[in-house]
Amino acid sequence: MLPNMQLGFLSHLAASALLYAAFLIPPSKLAHTKLALAFLPAIWALHIYSWSVGVGFLAAVQLFWANELLLFRDPREKFKVIHRHPNPVSPSAPLKQNVDMDKLGQKREESGEVVKNDPKSLTWKEPYPSSFRKRCSWVFKLLVSMRYIGWDIGDSSGTKPPISTHLVGGRRTRICWLIRNIFFAGLCFCIIDATNLYQHFDPYFQVDTQINAPFPLNLAAFLSRYSLGFLPPEFVRITVLFAQQYAVFTMINLVLGVIHVSLGGIGLLDDWWGGMESWPCLMGSPLIVAEGGLRGFWGRAWHQLFRNLLTSPAKVFVGAIGIPPKSFSAYMIKVVVAFLLSGVIHAATLPHNIPGASPLRYASFFWIQGACVLGEVIMEHALQGSGRLKPRARWMRWGVGLCISRPGLNT
Repeated sequence: MLPNMQLGFLSHLAASALLYAAFLIPPSKLAHTKLALAFLPAIWALHIYSWSVGVGFLAAVQLFWANELLLFRDPREKFKVIHRHPNPVSPSAPLKQNVDMDKLGQKREESGEVVKNDPKSLTWKEPYPSSFRKRCSWVFKLLVSMRYIGWDIGDSSGTKPPISTHLVGGRRTRICWLIRNIFFAGLCFCIIDATNLYQHFDPYFQVDTQINAPFPLNLAAFLSRYSLGFLPPEFVRITVLFAQQYAVFTMINLVLGVIHVSLGGIGLLDDWWGGMESWPCLMGSPLIVAEGGLRGFWGRAWHQLFRNLLTSPAKVFVGAIGIPPKSFSAYMIKVVVAFLLSGVIHAATLPHNIPGASPLRYASFFWIQGACVLGEVIMEHALQGSGRLKPRARWMRWGVGLCISRPGLNT
């Protein structure tokens, strides 16, 4: 018999295959509600088994992803892949060419494969295809697009990273993009190496030590030499951990982007996989925290890989109870649900058989962060005396953020 871990991975692959197979079925054959009822129970069972034998993080994330696509969205009816025209149609084309393009657009519309667009537009949108071969590619792109980059999801409430309008260009633009991202990938590698070196001298990262424990003498002397001895240990350790994780996530995204954009530049990948606009920065600028406080950190500076997964349940709940989606109450509910589910997902990463590893304590870090964000919002809301969420003064964000987030650092 196979070991439990191997069975868990096979179970995870089977659940992913079921999700893929579900979206290969056209809506004319099986409506969305029936599709969810037919496939979700089996997908849930497989992912729960995978989690129980140790494939925790993958199982938890993919379970939420299946819920997002089958419970809270209707991709086959509303989603469209955004493509870029290799040769945009000129607005001054001859009449005969315009007539031919209109006929071609009408034919594609009738086949359900391409949405007719403004000839001046640089993009066209591909809805759920009628062709099985094209459907296979369309569904695969869907399942790897948790951030919905390169998709029109037919819903303004969906969150996607902004795409720069300066990326449209030729070979020179692509080369500049590659050079810049290779440089930043190298910078991230240096940051990772430096933080690993620091962790070698700090017992907090080696053995079970309190985060506010004093520095060892050699490390304290090193910090004092560079006039950093006044910094509290918990602040230094949190900063080092943040810099390391920030650099790791950024470098992985940069390396993948460089590979795909390079292959796209020589024609081995299409515009969706190999376009520069398909690989925006995964992490936001750390300086956002100065303007956005704790909400700016979690909402814009940190990666948003799971944002749609964590906020969709709250959006559905808010709509079901009739609360205006842009109201202060709706915002509070979204914060509570998002951080609650985030704690559950991250707690699932811990193995079951390690002494001293407490999933509840791990999850509580994210729950405390959610409570801190709520406290920041409520305090700012009270100080401003208005029901609308507007940009606050920088001093107010810093003051509120420091007062509220201090307990979260000690978790």
